[in-house]
Amino acid sequence: MEILIIKTSPLGIMKKYLEDRKKDKIDILLYYEDKNIKLPNSIHNTIIVPKYSGFLKKVKKLFFIRNLKYDEIVLPMRSNKMPFIYGLSLLFNGSKKKFVFTSEGSLKEVSFFSISTQLFRSIPKGFFNYLLSSLSLKMRSTYVLGKPINLTIEPTNFCNLRCPICETGLDILNRPKGRMTLDSFKKIIDNVGGQVNSIMFYFMGETFLNKESYDIIKYAKSKGIFIETCTNGDIIDPMKLVESRIDKVEFQLGGLTQETHQKYRVNGDLEKTIENARISIKERNKKGLLSPEIHVNLILMKHNEHEIQDFFRLVEEIGADEGHIINPCVRTIEQANEMLPSDEKYIIYNTSELKKGKVVPNIVPNNRCDMLYYSTVIMWDGSVVPCCRDPTGKYIMGNAIEEDFKRIWNNRKYRTFRKNVFENQKDVDLCKLCSSYGKPDIWH
Repeated sequence: MEILIIKTSPLGIMKKYLEDRKKDKIDILLYYEDKNIKLPNSIHNTIIVPKYSGFLKKVKKLFFIRNLKYDEIVLPMRSNKMPFIYGLSLLFNGSKKKFVFTSEGSLKEVSFFSISTQLFRSIPKGFFNYLLSSLSLKMRSTYVLGKPINLTIEPTNFCNLRCPICETGLDILNRPKGRMTLDSFKKIIDNVGGQVNSIMFYFMGETFLNKESYDIIKYAKSKGIFIETCTNGDIIDPMKLVESRIDKVEFQLGGLTQETHQKYRVNGDLEKTIENARISIKERNKKGLLSPEIHVNLILMKHNEHEIQDFFRLVEEIGADEGHIINPCVRTIEQANEMLPSDEKYIIYNTSELKKGKVVPNIVPNNRCDMLYYSTVIMWDGSVVPCCRDPTGKYIMGNAIEEDFKRIWNNRKYRTFRKNVFENQKDVDLCKLCSSYGKPDIWH
């Protein structure tokens, strides 16, 4: 039997399904290529949807998927809502039988009518504001009609580690330190609006040094918001993490031995991080849950690039949903010379410029930044900055705890910043090391 799986979420949730079908030919469909991820050995072939250009590129993708014909096509679902774009792929595909792999871990055959009904019910939170922001971006207007659908929120700017590239680790943030309270978080969510679709609950500190983080996550989930975080994993409480029902958490390693790990993760405890990830996975599986989605990642640098194969073996051994190689970021040429790996495929900077002593991204944005239309960053004290490239709070647009966010979003400071990016981005200091970010994903 030939089976096609549309990858919408980690294949770890389908472990038993894959084991039961070892004798079948299983292909996986990816919407984008990720060279830094290892797929299960049971996957026979990987099919990547082509990158079409032009206004009708999404329609072209659907026609490509329509022509992929198998005995069965399977769409994994991490919740009761069907991912919209992937659901359309399932709807139009020409395979003999169509299934969804449900959040309860069972396989359910679906018809054209049932898929259509679920798609109608699965229009994502904030979709109308997404369309309005897209219109403003298309018009290159500094006034954004839609409100932000994606937030980066800083739980705290304290950290237990001293990573030598991070502004927190180097103690050069030059702003007050503190922790966001649950009460402040509620005020922010109510202020920004009900259109918020997703939150990256992490910025310049270790998320779980804030004791209220678990309750904050629960509150976000009660509002129907997709929420994820990154952690060094040293001080996490696996039981509370799983109980919070956070959607995704990424454990970031600095190496596969204590020596290589602490070269970058200064003061970090590798054994404790791995054990906390292991327990989190075990606890989630014991409860029969599909969330949190748990990734274990390796920040690849010169001192640990020989450990890539050991890293992927670790990911498989502890049962993480995915393991990614993280291409490292640097701020200075000195950091680049010390930290960047020798293999150029893991370097996001122009290697010719590095040889000249300059740090320049491979992809240089050209008077455009989509994130300024869909997203914003809110620090622990409510201060609003335009993006994650402003860790020191140089461009504070207002305070989301103390001021009406509608006024902040389109005030003079914000509109001037957007104007500067559109007209002369190369001179905007926050953009100099940025490869630009696309539109946030609302199809969770």
